[in-house]
Amino acid sequence: MSNDSVISKINRHIQRLLIEYKKQDVTLFNVLKELKSDDIKIKTHQEAEEGLNHVEIYHAHKLVFLLPKECFENGISISNQEAVSKKIKQDLNQIISESNEYIEEVKFELKDEIDINTYLKNKIMSIETPGFWNKDCLRVFISHSVKDYSFAKKLKEQLMNSDISCFVAHKDIEPTKKWQREIIKALSSMELVLALITEDFNESWWTNQEVGFALGRDIPIISIKLAQAPPPGFIYETQAITLNEIDIGPHSTGYLNLLKLIKKKFPEHFKKNLLNKFLDAKDGTFALAKEKFMDIINLEFSDQEIEKIVKTIKGPAETSVNQLTILLYDRISPKHLKQLPNSKYRYYAELLNDKVLSQHTQNRYSIKKSNRKKTFVEFEIVDSQATIAITNKQKIEELPF
Repeated sequence: MSNDSVISKINRHIQRLLIEYKKQDVTLFNVLKELKSDDIKIKTHQEAEEGLNHVEIYHAHKLVFLLPKECFENGISISNQEAVSKKIKQDLNQIISESNEYIEEVKFELKDEIDINTYLKNKIMSIETPGFWNKDCLRVFISHSVKDYSFAKKLKEQLMNSDISCFVAHKDIEPTKKWQREIIKALSSMELVLALITEDFNESWWTNQEVGFALGRDIPIISIKLAQAPPPGFIYETQAITLNEIDIGPHSTGYLNLLKLIKKKFPEHFKKNLLNKFLDAKDGTFALAKEKFMDIINLEFSDQEIEKIVKTIKGPAETSVNQLTILLYDRISPKHLKQLPNSKYRYYAELLNDKVLSQHTQNRYSIKKSNRKKTFVEFEIVDSQATIAITNKQKIEELPF
C-alpha cells in the first residue's frame, strides 16, 4: 500500500474530525485546521496475527503532524500533548473502516525550523532595548561618513513612516551620554545596517568599525550607493541599491526599492507589526487604513491571518465601518497608483482580492461587485465556506424526511 493512498485516506478522516472538533473542542480544531497533505508524515509497518486457519496481516500507521509554531504557543503544550495525540489517535481509529488498518501513534513536530540563536537574540533584545529605539520598530543602524550626515537624517525621517527606527550617530545621542558607549549600545541591539557608500565612506575609521561589528554579529547589511564608489572590503558583494542623494521622497523609485528590499529581509517583523496595527485600528475616521493596507499587500499571509483580516473588515460596525467603506468602495488614490506601475487595478477591493485573499490555500474568500443599484461601485467579500453552509442547510430542509 503506497503512502499516497494512506495520506489520501487520512486527509478524509481529518476533515471528518474537523467537523466534530469545530462543534466540541476548539483546541483540537485549531491544531488540525492548518494541517495539509505535505505536513503529514506516515510510517507504516505490517504486523501478522495467526488465526485458526490463516494469518491476518495488519497495517499499523505512525503519523507525524508538522505543525506551525502557533499551534505550540496557543494549543499544544508539553503537559497536554500526550493527551491531545491520544485523543486524535482514538478518534481516527474510530473512523477508519478498514478492518486491517489502524493508527498506532500520533506525534507532533514543529513545521518550521527555528534558529535558536535568532530566537534568543530577539527575546533578549525585546527585554533590553535601549531607549533611543522606537518600540515595535525594526532597529536600523545607518552607517555614514560625517559629510553624509544630512542625507542620513533625511533617510531616517522617511523610514520612520514605515515603522523603521534608525540610529544616526551624533543625531541620536543625548548630550549627557558618552557617545562611544551609545554607539556600541546601538551596534549591539541593531537588526540591520544601511551603509551609505560614497568616496568618503572607506576613509572613515568609524564606518569600518561599524561594518565590522555587523559582520561579527551576522547582521544583514544593505549598501546604499550615493555615488559611483563600490562597497569596500568585505561588503563588496553585499546587496546594494542606488539612491538619488537629492530625491529620497516616499514615492521615488530608489526609496521604494530600498523599502521593498528591507521588507524582503524581515518579512515576519513587518507582517506582525503592520497586521497588528491594521487589525487593532480604532481611529473613528480610519484615516490610515489605505496607507497601512498598501503596506500589507506586499506580504505573504497564512490562512489564519487572512481570516483575521477578513473578520476585521467585516467586523462590528462600531470598529470597522470606516475601514469597510475605504477598502470596498474607494478608488486607488493617485499617490498609491505611483507604487503600482502599469497597474490593472482601479479599486482597493481589487488589490485586496488579488494580493491578499488569493493567498488562502482553500480559496475561501473572493471579492465581487454588488448587484444592488448604487450611484457608486460597491464590492463585497464572499466567503465560500459560508455559502456552502447555507446551501447545505437549504438542502437539508428540502429533504422529504
